Amino acid sequence: MAFVLGFLFAFTFVIQQIHADCAYNGLYLYSQTIPNCLRNIALEPNEATATVTELKKYFSSYAFRDINLNLPGPPIGYGGQSVHIFDRLDEIAESATNLFDFYQDITQLVNFLHCSHT
Repeated sequence: MAFVLGFLFAFTFVIQQIHADCAYNGLYLYSQTIPNCLRNIALEPNEATATVTELKKYFSSYAFRDINLNLPGPPIGYGGQSVHIFDRLDEIAESATNLFDFYQDITQLVNFLHCSHT
């Protein structure tokens, strides 16, 4: 419990420091004001490339990568959509315009795998 409280305190502090204009007040993380404000924070010039490079290293050892590229049989369960991890990471890096959407797109990509191993 202490770890969770420590994390929440640190997260709150970081969010408050990210952008003074956000007027962040408390743990209302899904208030529309916060994402709108965070979308104003630009990516550093090499952040998208460096992040995607490191994620590709991580996913190169992902055991189910081939299964997600070409799912066997009809699309059943979990949406049954194939996920081309490396191609999609490249697309995210190329289209990234701000920090918030960049990391949100990566999070959604990992969630599309529907795999507890990630």
